[in-house]
Amino acid sequence: MKTVNLAAAAAVALLALGLQAGGAQAACQRHIVNTSSCPWWFGAKPGPGDVYFGDGTLADCTQHGGPCKVNPGQTIDLKFTTSNGAANGFIWIVDQNRAYWAPHYDNAGVNDKCPVIAHSGYTGAVSFNDPADGDLKAWACSWSNAPPSSVVLKKNPPKEMAPH
Repeated sequence: MKTVNLAAAAAVALLALGLQAGGAQAACQRHIVNTSSCPWWFGAKPGPGDVYFGDGTLADCTQHGGPCKVNPGQTIDLKFTTSNGAANGFIWIVDQNRAYWAPHYDNAGVNDKCPVIAHSGYTGAVSFNDPADGDLKAWACSWSNAPPSSVVLKKNPPKEMAPH
């Protein structure tokens, strides 16, 4: 006759239930690519979930939430995590002239889905969700070189998101 450790079995069952309910933080790994000849800064103001930039070893980059400077020709990791299955908030995108756009991102509460960065039409100097949801690609030096359609850009981002 086998003896079952009831405490261990209960712990395994509770862990499995917690994971199925979305209690664990799932992660979506994406990238920011800068093919322009100028630096760009990125940051996040997350709702549920978090956003991480780079791998923690980059100069001029605050990994948790930003801001993170992405130099010309550089590609960095961009990781979105979920909280109870949800990941949404705002991504700050700041050019060298301190003009910025802070589009909303959202995974629609689907735990294993990368968030979509919202826009309506042409995004200008930075492409969104290409090649996959959550990816960003800076291809021009500033918003003024390639302004997005139907968006009013702002100047002088909040201190926590300003280029440094």
